[in-house]
Amino acid sequence: MHMPSDLEHYLHEHIPLSKAMAVSVVAVEQGSVVLGAPLAPWTTSSLSWAPSPRLHRAFTARSALQDPERWQQFTRMLVRKGKARVAVGSMLEAAGTVAGRFTGEFVALRVP
Repeated sequence: MHMPSDLEHYLHEHIPLSKAMAVSVVAVEQGSVVLGAPLAPWTTSSLSWAPSPRLHRAFTARSALQDPERWQQFTRMLVRKGKARVAVGSMLEAAGTVAGRFTGEFVALRVP
């Protein structure tokens, strides 16, 4: 999966909600992925109280490895032990403004 269209197809096939929400893969770079999605019409009614119309616009979410140099260690551990963890940071942006940030550790399990 090196092309944005390949990853987008994978997401839509394996996470049906991503297709229903019209999630698109904007960019795939070394150690990061940028996703985009329109907010309307999903949130128009639920955000009718929102003080700013910019909350109704499309958004992007960029996720990147917190420490890209640990990726090799992550893949070695996954192959050797069948599980590994990695820290990922995400930033949500709407109308050119950072709307949220998240950092977390994720665990991958090798499926037999």
